[in-house]
Amino acid sequence: MHDATRQNRFRLFIAMVPDDDVRDAMAERVRSLRASHASLQASWVAPARYHATALFLGEFAEVPDAGFDVIRHTVRDVPAQPVTWVLDRFASFPGRRPPCFLTGSDSPPAFRAWWRYLAEAVKHVPGVRHEQHFVPHVTVAYAKAKRPDASEIAPIRWQVGRLALLRSFPGESAYEILVSRNLAD
Repeated sequence: MHDATRQNRFRLFIAMVPDDDVRDAMAERVRSLRASHASLQASWVAPARYHATALFLGEFAEVPDAGFDVIRHTVRDVPAQPVTWVLDRFASFPGRRPPCFLTGSDSPPAFRAWWRYLAEAVKHVPGVRHEQHFVPHVTVAYAKAKRPDASEIAPIRWQVGRLALLRSFPGESAYEILVSRNLAD
């Protein structure tokens, strides 16, 4: 069993993980956004946590070994190659603590194909959530009150070349990479 040894619950998700250069570029844009949105009351995400979720699997106390094996093999077997994604927008979703994020005006069609493949491959794993919508984005903050207006940012070219199965524990500043796949392999 893969269980939460540090806390009772953890979140699992399959994500696109930026390399250090892209992560640094994102952090620089976020510094600029913080300055230009000084009145935005928000909790800002640490750059070490930047990622784009390809499929959120859910919150778990444990994942049975058989289910974990399915998820692990899904990450390793997804038919994917590196794709360029241009992040050129800052936007937010509605909600009690609205997530503020970087996204692209256009999303590569491959992302939706990955999402469909991943969702289909893990649909029988007990406890996995079945997401109905997919909007590629990198969460950089959580607003505490009013959502910011959408705006353009200086483009970041991200050669998405890595998918990973990530685990995060509530209150911890980094996620744990359980399985990683270089898409160029």
